[in-house]
Amino acid sequence: MTCRFGGVLRLLVILLSLAWTGPSPLRAEETPRAETIIVGVVKSDAQKAFPKMEALVNYLAGQLGPVGIKYGGAVVAATNDEMAALLQSGAVDVLSETPFAAVHLENAGAEILLREWKNGVAEYRGLLVVRKDSGIDSLDDLVGRIAAFEDRSSTTGFLLPLAILHQHGIRAVEIPEGDSAPPGAVGYVFASDGINIAAWIVRGLAAVGAVKEQDWDDPLRTPDALKNDLAILFTSEALPRSLFLARASLPENLKQAIKDIMLRAHEDEAGIEALKIYNGVEKYDDVAGPAAERLDYARSLFPLVEKEIH
Repeated sequence: MTCRFGGVLRLLVILLSLAWTGPSPLRAEETPRAETIIVGVVKSDAQKAFPKMEALVNYLAGQLGPVGIKYGGAVVAATNDEMAALLQSGAVDVLSETPFAAVHLENAGAEILLREWKNGVAEYRGLLVVRKDSGIDSLDDLVGRIAAFEDRSSTTGFLLPLAILHQHGIRAVEIPEGDSAPPGAVGYVFASDGINIAAWIVRGLAAVGAVKEQDWDDPLRTPDALKNDLAILFTSEALPRSLFLARASLPENLKQAIKDIMLRAHEDEAGIEALKIYNGVEKYDDVAGPAAERLDYARSLFPLVEKEIH
């Protein structure tokens, strides 16, 4: 296997040497590619990502024997752009991603196969919250104020609220912490997590914050001591929580076999355990009906935040 990202190739060799399920040891570079299923992920911390990926790699490789798969491996990419190139080159077969990253990879040629129920959640909404006594009644009232977002990779904590502001014709600009918002725009800073965001709003360090719907309803994430002073300004439409993708060049019989396995994985003990380790997945289902509408919503917003996804 070859890859123009040298660091990723080295990692691929290491992980294949740990993760295959075949009957006899092979060096990674000797493993027949056509007999190997490779799971990818975009993460900055490969060591932390590997145990989760290993569970899915071993489960898939163990189930795909009838279509000629004997081995399994994993690749960790540093960026979405790097993962797009790996999918296009055939170095990665399947992976899970959040909705905007999934659309980014779809635009690069990947195929969205299934919806992933992560931590028991099929979809989620983003909330914009303000102090009850702020006098902020509409999105337009946010111009000239500070917004607290979570981090650059967060869907509901950054990309979705940013897209919503842009959709409403509101310019949003990242500013250093402690600076004022630029004239005619919302200035945003990153607060790292939901409880910090709520605290910043209550303390007056930010006028508005982005909070995931599930975090708003969780007293550990948004304690009542903070929530009692807050109000929801805006609720987004729902997005898929996570999606499962495959490279476009994956043979159709293998792609269909993977879909069939993932759709029934929650029905057998080995599958339940593998999915639990792999990102706390409850099950997979088809992207159809309301789920397809949620995905189309993500697609419609994607151009508004495309430059933030790399």
